[in-house]
Amino acid sequence: MKFGVLIGRFQPFHKGHYLMVKEIVDKGYIPIIVVGSCGELGEKNPFSTGLRMTLISDALALEKNAIIISVKDYPESDSLWVKVVKQTALEAALLTKEPIEEIKFFGVRKDIDRNRFGRHYLDWFEAEELTYPQKEGVTISATDIRKDFEGNKEFLVGNTYELIKQWAEFGIVEWYNVG
Repeated sequence: MKFGVLIGRFQPFHKGHYLMVKEIVDKGYIPIIVVGSCGELGEKNPFSTGLRMTLISDALALEKNAIIISVKDYPESDSLWVKVVKQTALEAALLTKEPIEEIKFFGVRKDIDRNRFGRHYLDWFEAEELTYPQKEGVTISATDIRKDFEGNKEFLVGNTYELIKQWAEFGIVEWYNVG
């Protein structure tokens, strides 16, 4: 089997992310979704890893073969982070007990994702550029959604909008005012 890896924080998972997963599937790969910044909470990462994995699982309900895993950040060592991401993706593929033909990384390059040395994290994985979001005219970012949740709800997929509102009502998501 061929596995296609997509790395992101997914804060929250939205239409652009969904289109990237769809493109990976259309290219003949089983998607492995790597939820990054595991354990990080704050303004940039308002959703816990568990909440993000739930949102992704709900949004990808039709992609029954999708694998969702998480990794923490290693800000002190880019090379360690790369090693952990590759190892975790390999372990996820091995757990399917299917023969592994290929593990390939995919993504969309955004300037904001460059590290302190100007390198893009996708370069470390020799990732293939995905084009579906641009072809579909979806240029939204999760940051834009967090800044104006109600105004950008059209970019959310599955039950993401309803689930986030429920979590906000219970005080789980603090940045969104249900009031």
